[in-house]
Parts: sequence; structure tokens; C-alpha cells
Amino acid sequence: MIAAWIGAALIGASLGLFGSGGSLLTVPLLTLLLGRSAHAAVAESAAIVALISAFGALQQARRGRLDGRIALLFIASGALGAPAGAALHRRVPEAWTELAFALLIVGAAFAVWRRTSAAPRAPRPFAPAPAFAAGLVVGVLTGFLGVGGGFLLVPALLLFGGLPLERASATSLAVIAANSTIALAAHLAGGAVAIDRAVVALVASLGIVGSVVGVALAARLPTRALQRSFALLLLAVGLVVGTTVALRAGA
Repeated sequence: MIAAWIGAALIGASLGLFGSGGSLLTVPLLTLLLGRSAHAAVAESAAIVALISAFGALQQARRGRLDGRIALLFIASGALGAPAGAALHRRVPEAWTELAFALLIVGAAFAVWRRTSAAPRAPRPFAPAPAFAAGLVVGVLTGFLGVGGGFLLVPALLLFGGLPLERASATSLAVIAANSTIALAAHLAGGAVAIDRAVVALVASLGIVGSVVGVALAARLPTRALQRSFALLLLAVGLVVGTTVALRAGA
């Protein structure tokens, strides 16, 4: 149980440090450490990520780092994608959902590692159509797997939103919070899953504490080393989830 609470704090710390990544750990934490089913964990993850990200977005807004105009565009497209992802989730067997999640985590681990090896990119001009399409894809992923999609949002905000890295990371938190809230509403409206409010409240509370620490540390710690450590953590979690699914299928 202690491992679960440490994991909850790490989820918030990741969102505070990078504006992404933490939600990828939420579903494994709920399924592997707290014994929740995959379907329940996806809905609970959406609730937890929404609360932590909303808190982080308010922190960043107070610092003047959040771009409301770009956030609204991504939220609008995500609002279309999240219900579609939630509807798809209800039609996919639990084992396939877990396998898809494991593959997503491993892919994200390689993407995060690759980002640390690439040369820093200057912000590109705002491109509304690609930005809308990217927001739509992230919304579908949020509804389907309960992830905030920050590992896709931050690069999309850099490439299509015309934002520098610091503002992209801050703005992603507002988008994640909105997408996760919409996805949660879609899951609850489907009526096929009930969430454990006590688990959501406790994990979210610990995550919020972690996000405060993450924001405070973001300007003081070497970003590259932190991101590489996080990539290795994601890879390990993805392999554990994938192995668990394979063993369960072979039993």
C-alpha cells in the first residue's frame, strides 16, 4: 500500500515537472497496486488526472505561463475525441485495453527518451488545422485509456501551437484537466462503471502534493536527466503491465 501512495505522489510530481507523463502511471497504480479492474481504473484515472492537472494549471496560470487561446483550441477538439474514446473503451475487452495501455506506455518511454536526445526546437508558427487534429487524437486516447495525453500534447503544442517549452508544458495541464473531465463524464454517462471516490480522493490528494513539489523543482533540477529517468520508469512499468497481461492470458 505504501508503494501505491508513493506512486500517487510521483504522478503529481511528473505533471508538475514536465506537464505530462504522470497519467501514464495512474492506471497501472490502480490496477497493479490497488487491485482495481482495468475498466474501473480508466474512469478513476480520468478523475484523478483531472483533479491533479486542474490544480497544476491554476498554479501555472498564476505565474502567467498558460496560453488560454491555444488551450481552448485543444480543449475544443479534445471534447470531440474524448467521448468517442470512452465509447470505444466500453466495446473493447479488458485484456485488450490493458495490452493497448502497456504498448502505449512503452511507446511513450521511447518518445520521452528520444526527446532528450534531440536538439531543442524553436517554437514554430501557430498552425490551427494540425493543432485541432492533434487535440482530437489526444482526446480519443484520454477517453479510451484514461490518460491525459501530455506526452503527445507537449510536442503538439511546440510544433503546432507556436509555444516555447515552458508555456507548452503549462498549457498542456489545462488541456489535460479538461479532456479528463470530459472523458470521466462520458464514462459515467455510459453507466457501465462505478468509481471508488475514496481511492480517487486519496490518490488525487497525494498527487496534488507531488505536483506542488514538481513545479518547485522544475527550475532547479537538470531536465534531461529527469526525463531520462522518467523514460526508464515508464519502460519498466510498461513491461510489468504487459507481462502481467500475458501471464494472465496464459493461465
